[in-house]
Amino acid sequence: WSRKLPVDVLIGPHCSPEDFSDARLARTLDRLFEAGVDEVLSAVVRRYLKSPDRPKKYTIHQDATTVALFGAFDGQTPE
Repeated sequence: WSRKLPVDVLIGPHCSPEDFSDARLARTLDRLFEAGVDEVLSAVVRRYLKSPDRPKKYTIHQDATTVALFGAFDGQTPE
């Protein structure tokens, strides 16, 4: 699947499609979940905002309040 993506542009010139696999993606998502997605995103945003060479004319909006669930849940009522 990664051969269809411009990995060198999305990630960096030092990366190739062969660096990514379904198993690696799954392990990465597991680690993000364990670390806390909101905490990781907040850390990235804080680091970006502290960067002295970031563009100053743009603002950033972070919404960490949205929760979405999909699928059937046994024993749950629609309410």
